[in-house]
Amino acid sequence: MPQSYSAISFATLFLASACIVLFCFIVDPYKLFPTIPGLSQQTSVDLFYKLRLHKPYAIEEVKPSILILGSSRAAALPPRALQSIDGVAYNASLAGATLKEVRQMAEHAQAISPLKLIVIGVDYGMFREGASETMVLNEPDRYRSVAPSLRQHLQHRSQRIGDHWRSLFSLDAIMDSLRLSLGTGRSQREYREDGTWDLSQNTLVPAYQRYATLTRLMYNAEIAHKSDRLVLDELLDLLDFTDAHGIKVIVLISPLQGLLMHSLELAGTWDQYLLWQRDLVESITARKTDSEIYGLEDNPLLVLEAIETPQRLFRDGVHYTLRAGTEILTCLSGPCNSSLQPTRLDRDSIDDYLEKVDALRLQYKQENPQDIAEAHRWLSPDTKNEDSHRTPTPHLLRKIH
Repeated sequence: MPQSYSAISFATLFLASACIVLFCFIVDPYKLFPTIPGLSQQTSVDLFYKLRLHKPYAIEEVKPSILILGSSRAAALPPRALQSIDGVAYNASLAGATLKEVRQMAEHAQAISPLKLIVIGVDYGMFREGASETMVLNEPDRYRSVAPSLRQHLQHRSQRIGDHWRSLFSLDAIMDSLRLSLGTGRSQREYREDGTWDLSQNTLVPAYQRYATLTRLMYNAEIAHKSDRLVLDELLDLLDFTDAHGIKVIVLISPLQGLLMHSLELAGTWDQYLLWQRDLVESITARKTDSEIYGLEDNPLLVLEAIETPQRLFRDGVHYTLRAGTEILTCLSGPCNSSLQPTRLDRDSIDDYLEKVDALRLQYKQENPQDIAEAHRWLSPDTKNEDSHRTPTPHLLRKIH
């Protein structure tokens, strides 16, 4: 009899466990597994905090030959805008992505299916020394390698087992699956199958409030990291990888609206921001490959956009809208008639480009005194840099030959 009870208990525990795993597999709260027609949930939990778990598996299912990479500032670049280029495209952007993660995602995709084009949206903060170690918790074993060693292969398999446990049998997965099945755990953000996603859950937040939040965040980050060196090594390592595998790269410098440019001026890092762009352009063009780099901050429609403009191009001065992202990416893929045509940058054009960028920053400041005053009010007066109104030194705008 005791053996019979043990067998029944074991069978009951096994059956219950199998039902939990099957339930979580069907609901698939983190969207890791293939969809089961008629059974799988069409919605997910808020993947904002699960993107690093979700997107590597999405790439395995999509098998893209065209990849869009970057931080949340690249989240509004829709792959459908690249339809003039043959191939399957996917947006693998991550919130707060580091250059190390961008490299890992590129190699992961290449290991699954050969890539022919990568579009990378880069921003200033990615290049601060140590950013890849301090920004987020990275789990590198989740990504595949092109030529893995036995150790890397075993670590990758171990990571996958852990990921499946996390999504099928962990307490979080069970609770998230229950909430989704009951209709109470659905995300208010929109996550699309092409990898694009909305940054904010609340679309009713006034534009001024979003601008105030981003102005404070950018200003405080600049003050905190003002003395950090800007390094290009990780991007150059990525370009070495893409060159070795015949992958074309398009680098897009993510733009700022005029008020956010002013926050850099207040923090005393505007000169550094311009110098970073110059160094970035010179480093990429010096490689003499077919890699290209583009900028948008010489465009008055973006830099001078009023905060409360209907049908705006920016959500908050940093992240552009899906409409703007569509036009920008369409222009990067071929000829277009859009007013958001990015400017191709190289050693010959960078001087004039930076002069236009700085001129637009000054124009915004002159034409929008009320917004500038608001920015000063949003920031604590006793933390402003003494040189906040300093004009960038001329040698950063025009090289001395």
